[in-house]
Amino acid sequence: MTRAFLLAALAGALVGCATAPQGARDAPESWRQAQSLSNCGSTDGRFDEVGAPAPDNAHADIIEHTAWPVMGSLSAMARTGANGASHGGVANVSIEIVDGRPHFKAFGADGTEVPLMEREWWCDQKALVTRTVLGNAPGGEGVPALRDESVLRLWRAQDGALIAEQTLENVTPGMLGSSSNHRALNRSYFRFPPLAAPR
Repeated sequence: MTRAFLLAALAGALVGCATAPQGARDAPESWRQAQSLSNCGSTDGRFDEVGAPAPDNAHADIIEHTAWPVMGSLSAMARTGANGASHGGVANVSIEIVDGRPHFKAFGADGTEVPLMEREWWCDQKALVTRTVLGNAPGGEGVPALRDESVLRLWRAQDGALIAEQTLENVTPGMLGSSSNHRALNRSYFRFPPLAAPR
């Protein structure tokens, strides 16, 4: 799947695709950050494992549809930094911010904790953010290597739901001290309903 996506990204770079990413350009109005949010601590809570896609996610071509499903998995995002297959047996995921650092825990339908590997997340403009490399395409003589990355942002919406924004980027490393070029290929949004804390 990653190989097919890499080939599509390389082909798009060669023919000079439009600069606007495919998929959703922005989150639905009601999914945007609540104005009352003060920091990333506002994302504390317990959320459903399955996220519903934004309607505009469908504006991506067939390659992105096969690589990025129309259903969000919060456990996959917490584990890998990208949307993907759900961690088996997970019904919901909790987020707790301690000293500015998020901690993710997964739970089964019976309430028992399911082991969940964590990755590095940080706070940026009231959202939790992580970035991960999905794959690399080797460069040649005088040609820099390309890589595909997933950038995930999580924030609390006005109704208390957790919103995930996933942007797929094609990154060309800079040469001779110049900065890397990041080109957004696809953007998707997913809404994870809030759940009541267990008693």
